[in-house]
Amino acid sequence: MKRLGLFYGYCVLTISLTLIALINKIVIVTVTPAQRGDLPVHDVIFAFLWGLRFDLAIAALFSFFTIWLIKLFAINRLEVSLRWAIPAMFFLSLAQVGDYIYFLDANRHISYEIKDFFVTPGSLINQGWNSVSGSFEMLVAAFILTYTIFIGWFTPIKLCLKNQSRSWWKTAVTSTGILILMVVLVRGGPIGIPLSPSTAFNIGNNQQALVALNGAYSGTYSLLTSKNFVEPTELSFEPVSLKPLYETDAAKYQDDVQQYNVVFVLLESWSTERQLYQQTPSVTPNFDQIQKKSLSSDRMIAGGHRTTEGMYASFCSAINPLGKSIAKTQLQMHSYQCLPQLLRDKGWDTAFYQGSYKDTSGVGSFAQSLGFERSFGKLDFPSDTRYEKNAWGYHDADIYDFAFNQISSGALKEPFLAGINTNTTHDSSLPKGVEGVFSDPLLNTLHFADAALGKFFQDIEKLETQLPTIVVLVADHTARLGSSPLSEYSIPWALYIPENESMGRKIPQTVSQRDLAPTLTHFLGIDAPWFSGLNLLTTNDQRFFANYYHQNQIGWIRDDILYQIDLSDKFAVSCFDWRGDIRNPSEIECPADAEEQRSLALSFTKIQQDLLFNGKTFEFSEYKHH
Repeated sequence: MKRLGLFYGYCVLTISLTLIALINKIVIVTVTPAQRGDLPVHDVIFAFLWGLRFDLAIAALFSFFTIWLIKLFAINRLEVSLRWAIPAMFFLSLAQVGDYIYFLDANRHISYEIKDFFVTPGSLINQGWNSVSGSFEMLVAAFILTYTIFIGWFTPIKLCLKNQSRSWWKTAVTSTGILILMVVLVRGGPIGIPLSPSTAFNIGNNQQALVALNGAYSGTYSLLTSKNFVEPTELSFEPVSLKPLYETDAAKYQDDVQQYNVVFVLLESWSTERQLYQQTPSVTPNFDQIQKKSLSSDRMIAGGHRTTEGMYASFCSAINPLGKSIAKTQLQMHSYQCLPQLLRDKGWDTAFYQGSYKDTSGVGSFAQSLGFERSFGKLDFPSDTRYEKNAWGYHDADIYDFAFNQISSGALKEPFLAGINTNTTHDSSLPKGVEGVFSDPLLNTLHFADAALGKFFQDIEKLETQLPTIVVLVADHTARLGSSPLSEYSIPWALYIPENESMGRKIPQTVSQRDLAPTLTHFLGIDAPWFSGLNLLTTNDQRFFANYYHQNQIGWIRDDILYQIDLSDKFAVSCFDWRGDIRNPSEIECPADAEEQRSLALSFTKIQQDLLFNGKTFEFSEYKHH
């Protein structure tokens, strides 16, 4: 048989390890009901096939190190057997067994926790051994069978690796080829976003994502990277009761679900400051008109400075890790039951649209982890769009066109939830043929985006659907502002519900991005008591509250006062009038209840953070009225 060389040996070894990973995963899923849930067999099979990219990626990584062990230590021997691959097989299988043990305890794949193994290995091994008990024999039998098959089947690998040429240029070419192939496989393909455990949610079903993800890959990824691990901010503060925040909450749940279509538009980096201080002409005349006939408020406070942070606040009604995002971290693997998932469980068709790559900053897979069944990015768009792309992708007009075509053609079935993340204002450039109105390019892109929004809203209003359509317009966050923390988190919003008595009403208070999800669930008759926001449609004297975290300070807004709490200075509090110039709010003397508000702000933040990092966000309902 022809000796094919090191590169082909690498390919054969990668394929063998991929099949080992797949067989191990099949056995593990078979003996772990929680991992497959109540999925039908065909959905489980689809998840296995879809998740081959993770199996292939971890196999490619193990093969890379194995092939260089062979190259370094076995090159001059007459026979090179598969014994050099046995350590890779063993560690791959061991990693998957370890993930299986962890899944039994935590009901999710291991990620950053793998680093704890090196702190207390004895305790974890002992706990793992006790956890597998009866099913461990099945796993051992499967691994023995796996090794028997491949040691016999892939013995020809020795012919690929025997008597390699010592020519330096052949070695260089072969090494380069192996390196390129390894990088491509570990990335999940030649283009796009590097493969990460959160990519599993792109399958569109959270339960299938658990089946598709290779536990060994998830653990190894976390071991080799640190960016996907986020730690809680320590708050050495004894929480007080949160009852004062919710005692006037007049949430009323319907006896049955009210079906409405929902279009939820995340206006990329729109800010109140840019809209408010450019009066002639208006930067956003279309948004202004929509807002006048919708529910709005004097202010809304964003949940963070990134799209995924705004998504979590808007859809899940909770606060993010302070100054960080959940997306692409260990926290994304928790279950949250956010607005998209709640609607999807009630029969809504859900889809998320964005003009950049669908996994830019993990947005697309994060949307799917929150419950959107499908996620579309710029690679899904048709080639005959109206405008050339900007630095990130398609302009808003083309994004709206794509989403509207899906809605009007029936590709998105009623009732539906369409989430849209706009993109024009992600950049500061206009497409060819579009003239700016202002000297500031940021205002020009905002003005151009507003024109696209106006047309889209008109199209939605005119569209004949079986169900009425709710339109939610809210900035995901602000960007490129430095005037004041208050301005950096002040975002525009409007909630339009056809023929509703609250339309055209402006709440004379500051509200939070967290209030949007509970407002919609209350209106649609869906109970989600773990949401931390309040119902904006209430007609009583609800005392709304809002918060933000900025550079180790907590901003807390209640009634007319902004309380600014310094976490690095013994929780010192200073007070400001938020109703004035948001670019430079006036400092005022703190009122008599400043201490109470500080305690509420710190307690709310600490409780939310503790529940988030412990995977117990559902328990927040227990704190609201006790």
